[in-house]
Amino acid sequence: MAPLANIGQSEDEEGDRSTPLPPILAPLEKQVEAKPLPYTEAILQLQSTLKKTIISSAAAQQCLVAINACAKSTDGKAVLLACMDHTGFDPMDPASMANLKNLELIEATVRTHHGFLKLVDLVFSQTPSISKKGMKIVSTCTGDASDKESSRSHTAREMPKFAMKASRSHDTPKSSTTPAYVGERAAAMDGVVFQLKTNVDNSTGGSICIKTSGVLNRLEDNTLLRFLVEQDRIIDMSK
Repeated sequence: MAPLANIGQSEDEEGDRSTPLPPILAPLEKQVEAKPLPYTEAILQLQSTLKKTIISSAAAQQCLVAINACAKSTDGKAVLLACMDHTGFDPMDPASMANLKNLELIEATVRTHHGFLKLVDLVFSQTPSISKKGMKIVSTCTGDASDKESSRSHTAREMPKFAMKASRSHDTPKSSTTPAYVGERAAAMDGVVFQLKTNVDNSTGGSICIKTSGVLNRLEDNTLLRFLVEQDRIIDMSK
């Protein structure tokens, strides 16, 4: 193979002695992955993040922690990965266990809301007004969950398990908080009040970021804490 200096140069062009300079390489801001991330590995990473949050919030009483990560899948669809765990509930106390069951119902109702997936791109925006708009969608999904529970309980002829008003939500560009009444007197806005908190987590691969650590350090009793994570790798749902 001809040396680089002679590429494209004939033998009788001896006056041309130009030599290519070495290329300058710089790392990409976001690494391009060679292959998709298997679904099972993505879930393990999510569970690792969840474990770290539970350990950090172990002092709090009656707290349900949920991790929700949105990603693109190999079939061209958006996918929402989720896992959850709890701390501080008393298995010997029926009321405490009822609270846990009702919080799990809230999380499932919000997570499966048709508009929930739409908020992920918004809340991770670098523009505060756009990310705050995403958090307002969280409030809307939460309010709709309350309406859905009211409708379900009416059909079942029983008292709703939880109730809240989206108008009482407090939204920032990276968080949303809505108070909720949980229990048999929820419809009367009476009983145990839980704070439904959603926060952005910018960590990757089973860790938690500094902002998340700060939230956990201030975690109150009676909280449903949801973290939104943006998974930047394509998920292979077949593995």
